[in-house]
Amino acid sequence: MKDFLSVMWAIVGREVGGYFHAPIAYVFIFIFLIISSLLTFVQSGFFEAGEATLAYAFFKWHPWLYAFLVPAIGMRVWTEENRQGTIELLLTHPVSLGQLVLAKYLAALVPLLVTLLLTGTSVLTVEYLGDPDYGPIVTGYLGSVLLGASFLALSCCCSALTRSPVIAFIFGAALCVMLVLIGSKEVGEVLVRSFPEQRWLVESIAATGIAQYFAMFRRGLLATQAVGYFTVLTTFALLANYQILRWKQG
Repeated sequence: MKDFLSVMWAIVGREVGGYFHAPIAYVFIFIFLIISSLLTFVQSGFFEAGEATLAYAFFKWHPWLYAFLVPAIGMRVWTEENRQGTIELLLTHPVSLGQLVLAKYLAALVPLLVTLLLTGTSVLTVEYLGDPDYGPIVTGYLGSVLLGASFLALSCCCSALTRSPVIAFIFGAALCVMLVLIGSKEVGEVLVRSFPEQRWLVESIAATGIAQYFAMFRRGLLATQAVGYFTVLTTFALLANYQILRWKQG
């Protein structure tokens, strides 16, 4: 176990250093903070609502922000190794493919966690303006971490498929947007009106989207089914990532 952790720590440390020695992490953090602040305090009418809460104005936008920004972090996780053929070289060190997949994923998760930590200024703003209910704030952040972790795992999986960061980004963003859309109330209503005889099928498809599960966290609910959904989605994506790399190794 000690050797396992030391190897993991070494890989994670190297990868995290790579993110913060390049512009990508800082660009991600800057864009997320600026856009989320504008959407929260301007677009959502936060001040006009006169209510000290982040459940609607702040967390509402996270699925869309993650759908387009998280693939920008995940797109280079494996494309460089695919292009340069360095995966085999990495595996000559005392590290298994499973360790490598998990370590590179955890390293890519760090910029996302740092970004969420920096959004604490929004919580301070709400605290200054009123007496917020911290239940939905805490569960909202937990849901946001689980959502971001799921989208990142999917983006890493897409990165393993190609040598091109651009293609990996497009695949990852498309997959994340699809999960946001198919579970949304608006899309569901359109599909039900279009295919009234197939309502059961529409509802079954909608259940695979993230909307209803993330909404539970926004409402202050720590539901087992919501935690389970994101955990299963993340695990499935990481296992798929592992299998893709094994297949490429022949």
